Amino acid sequence: MSREYIPLGIARFKVKKGRYIEGYIHIKDIVDRLGIKPGGKKLVKLYIQDIGVLEVRSSLTQKYLEFSLPKEYHSKVELGREYKAYLISIEPLGKALERNVIIYSGGRKARIEIPKWYLESRSILGESIVELTVEYNGVERRLYTRYKGSGPLIQSLPPAEKYPEKIYLHNIREYRLSDFIRGYNMMREKYREYRNIRLEYREDKLYIIVDDHRIEVDEYLYSAYAYYTFLLLRIYGRNGFKTLRIHNYGDEIEIYYIQHTKRQKLTDHAAYMPLKRITYAAGTITIQYYDPRKKKISTTYLEISRNVKSRDPPYIEEIVSEKNGEINTAIIKLNKERWIKDIKTILGKKRLYYSGNRNTGYHHSIGSIGEKIFQEYLVKKGYKILKRNTWSGEHGPDIIAEKNEKQWIIEVKTVTKYMYIPYALQRAVKDGGEKRNAPTNDKRGIIGAAIYLSLKEPVCRIIYKEYPYFPSSFL
Repeated sequence: MSREYIPLGIARFKVKKGRYIEGYIHIKDIVDRLGIKPGGKKLVKLYIQDIGVLEVRSSLTQKYLEFSLPKEYHSKVELGREYKAYLISIEPLGKALERNVIIYSGGRKARIEIPKWYLESRSILGESIVELTVEYNGVERRLYTRYKGSGPLIQSLPPAEKYPEKIYLHNIREYRLSDFIRGYNMMREKYREYRNIRLEYREDKLYIIVDDHRIEVDEYLYSAYAYYTFLLLRIYGRNGFKTLRIHNYGDEIEIYYIQHTKRQKLTDHAAYMPLKRITYAAGTITIQYYDPRKKKISTTYLEISRNVKSRDPPYIEEIVSEKNGEINTAIIKLNKERWIKDIKTILGKKRLYYSGNRNTGYHHSIGSIGEKIFQEYLVKKGYKILKRNTWSGEHGPDIIAEKNEKQWIIEVKTVTKYMYIPYALQRAVKDGGEKRNAPTNDKRGIIGAAIYLSLKEPVCRIIYKEYPYFPSSFL
C-alpha cells in the first residue's frame, strides 16, 4: 500500500433492489481534517482492500459517502465483510465530463450515458430536446437527443468506422424550437437548393417563407431522433397538403419531401424523398424531389390560397360562465359546425369499438378534442402554449404552457358522461404530478383538468385545479 493513501476506515456493502451492490464509508472527519469545503461536484478516488480503485462523484455534504459498485467488482465482494478503505485524492470536477463509450450491435452502434446529477446541475429538469457539445477523435461536434425527464440521458453516436473508448462532454443545454429555426436559417445559405426557404416562429405560429412568400404551417412536430433534431411540418392548400421533414445534424441540414396519403397523420411513416427544389409562383408551390425508386427527379404541386389558413374554425365560440376557487369551472359554447363534424366521427368509431374492433382510436379521439378545447381556453386566459402532445405515442404531459414567466405541466382527461367528472379530475391531477417527474426544487406548477363533452348539444364543461408548487401528496 502506498504511503500517500489516507486511511478512511471501514467500507461496508449491501444489496439494493435485489441486484445492485451499494457501498458506504464514513468520510466527514477526513473531509473536515483536510479542510475540503463541501458542495459542488467532486471526483473522489478510493482504494478498497481486495477490490481495487474506484471513482465516485459526490458533493461531500453528507456524513457518509455512498456509491454504487460497478458490476465488474460484484464477484469480489463478500456481503457482511468489512473492507479497509483509503483515500487517493479529491478533485473538483472540471468543465469537461468524461464518459465511457458503450459499444453494441457487434460494434455497429455506440452510445454514452449522462448522469442525472449532471443534467440537474445544467438545469435540465424535465422532458426536453437537448444539445450536447462533445469531443472525440480530436473533433468537437454537436449531438442532439430527447430527454424523457427521468433517469440518465442516453445519447446515440453517429456511425463511425471506429468508436473511441471515451468522450468528453463540454456543454449541454435545452434546444428549443426557436434554437432549431435560428440554426436552420444560418446554415441554409450553404445550400443552393435551400437558400430560398426560411423559417419563422412568432406569436406561437410557425411559418415557412418560400421566395419571400410567407405561408402559415398548419401542423408541425419538433423532436429528436438518435443524434439529430427534426421538424415535421405540413402545409394545406386547395388540392390537399404537402409534408416536409427538416433534419439538423448540428453542422449540416437536410430537407425531405414525405409522400403521405390523405388519410395518414403527420407522424405516420412514409417514404422520404430528398428535396431538390421548392419554389412559389402564381399561388402555387412547386416541389421537386428525387425518387430513389424511380431513380429520377419528380415534381408535385400545392395550390396555396391566402384565405386558407386553417382547416377548421376554433372550438370555443363563447365562454358562457366561469367560477374560480379551489376548483375552477367554466361552461363553454362550442362551434356547432365543428362539433357536429367531430361528434359524427366519434359516434362512428364508438359503434366500431363496441362491435369488437378495438383499433379505432375511439378513446384517443375524445381525449384529443378535450385537449384542443382546453388549449384554446388557456390561450384565452393569457397562457402561452409551449408544447402539446400531438400523438398517442408520446408519453409526456398533454400540454406545457407558460403565464407570467411560470411554466405549467397540464394533464387533461375528457369524459362524455357527467358522473365521471370527479374521477377524471382526480386522475388528471395525479397523472400531471407523475408526468412532471422532476425534483422538488422545480418551479413548474401543475394543472389537472376534466372536460365534460356533451354528445347531445354543442356545450362542454371545464373543471380544473391549479397547483402552483409541488404538492406534498406527490412526494
